Amino acid sequence: MLLGCLLPAISRPTPPRSSPLLSSAAAGRTTHAAHTPRLPGRLLETHARLAFPLRPIVGVDDAGAGAIAGPIFAAAVLLPPDWTPSDEPHVLDSKKLSAARRALAFRAIDRRASLVWAAAAIPAARVDLLGGAGATAAAMELAVARLEAKLARRRPAAAARAYCLVDGAALPRRVGGRAVPSADAHEACVAAASVVATAARDAAMAALARRHPLWGLDSHGGHPSAAHLRAIARYGPSPAHRLGCFPFAARGGRRLAYHPQRREYRQVQEHLRAARGGGGGGGGGEAELRARRYEARLELMQQIGMAADDLVPGSGAEGATRVKCRKRRRPGR
Repeated sequence: MLLGCLLPAISRPTPPRSSPLLSSAAAGRTTHAAHTPRLPGRLLETHARLAFPLRPIVGVDDAGAGAIAGPIFAAAVLLPPDWTPSDEPHVLDSKKLSAARRALAFRAIDRRASLVWAAAAIPAARVDLLGGAGATAAAMELAVARLEAKLARRRPAAAARAYCLVDGAALPRRVGGRAVPSADAHEACVAAASVVATAARDAAMAALARRHPLWGLDSHGGHPSAAHLRAIARYGPSPAHRLGCFPFAARGGRRLAYHPQRREYRQVQEHLRAARGGGGGGGGGEAELRARRYEARLELMQQIGMAADDLVPGSGAEGATRVKCRKRRRPGR
């Protein structure tokens, strides 16, 4: 009877004793695997190719829509059929790459003769005229049109309208295909377009920084960092700045009181209001120079059709936190 009780216990396998060293090594492997970036694939592109076998399947993405200075870029990329993500592991979503790795990824894309790409830019003054969403759509439409023209020159007999996988929530009006939010993180062709658009914009911002060195446009890419806003408050906006974007445009809302850069935002708006009121107010050479820069930008905005009243906060207007170009309201809203 005692033997009958012991046999089940003896036959049951004893769990192996885990070493703390082995456990930590396994945990390290798990952590490393969790932080290894997942290469974008070609699933949606493959489905689109099966549905539209005669049309080129193109990835489209933009860069610079959230900035307050510089152009908005867009790129369209057609990958070769034999391209696999493991061929170029550098080609990831550009937001996950440093500027140096973006340049490396762009060189990897550009040296593939069978890979076709095209890019387009909308300058800051036109971004103010069209708004952020309109300028982004215009850049995408132009990039796709340039890619289609390039394909038509290479293969005149097989020219067809591209089917586009666009990163975003909505398709531009003149682009056929499908809009996929966060497509640059999952689809290889869109990730490649993201790299091309961002690398092209990096080069454009570096050129603008050489032309307008006071604002450090190459260091922040035109995005509203605290250092960028302090430079605007000190020197005024450069010709590369978009005055249709906050902090130049009036916004309402109480959340600015909790924004980490609220001091810089308010300072920029105060200088803009002073310039609209008639100059630097006798504050010395630097203040007068800054006021002249603001005035010149206000005149430019009036020339391209935006009212100066839309650019300056009214009495008591504090602004808001979103750094986006103002959108035109539809009639009746």
